[in-house]
Amino acid sequence: HKQGQKMCLQMQKTGTECPINTKNISVKSKSGSSKWIEIEPIGVCPPVEHSRPLVLFREVEGERILPVLVSHLDAGITLLQHQGEVASPSPHTFVKQLMDQLNLELTTCSFDEVVGNHQFATLGFKGSRKVKTMKAQADHVVSLCLHAQSTFFTTEEVIRKSKSLEQDMTEVALSIKMKPQ
Repeated sequence: HKQGQKMCLQMQKTGTECPINTKNISVKSKSGSSKWIEIEPIGVCPPVEHSRPLVLFREVEGERILPVLVSHLDAGITLLQHQGEVASPSPHTFVKQLMDQLNLELTTCSFDEVVGNHQFATLGFKGSRKVKTMKAQADHVVSLCLHAQSTFFTTEEVIRKSKSLEQDMTEVALSIKMKPQ
């Protein structure tokens, strides 16, 4: 998706490190059949007419790209949080402070499923005996995970399905634009 990559707005200025911790972390797939791929955020793509923006992730040791559909609000939050100039206020600051007070750390975000028009992620936590993992729609948690400086993972199958989903959503958005009102 070369055109989408060209349109991407960089989350960081030249010379500014991405704040995401990308140490090699061992993660096991629940099914054991999928190999986890560590990925890192590389940018936000603006929406095509009547579509949704994307947060793009690239594998740390490769070139594959995972597009994650997000809301317009989350795309804006993501850009503000990661411009690298000044620490921007975030709607996630309170949640992060609350988690810190509870000694709960959001450590991983693993994009692990695509169902219909939705991507899902399993979040990994440290510091609680009750909360180890939690599954959520990816578009509901991406900006929170970025704010928490989580480490991101996915599988080859999710990358493939997500690219297909992105293409389908773009085609639907373009067909809506073509229909007379």
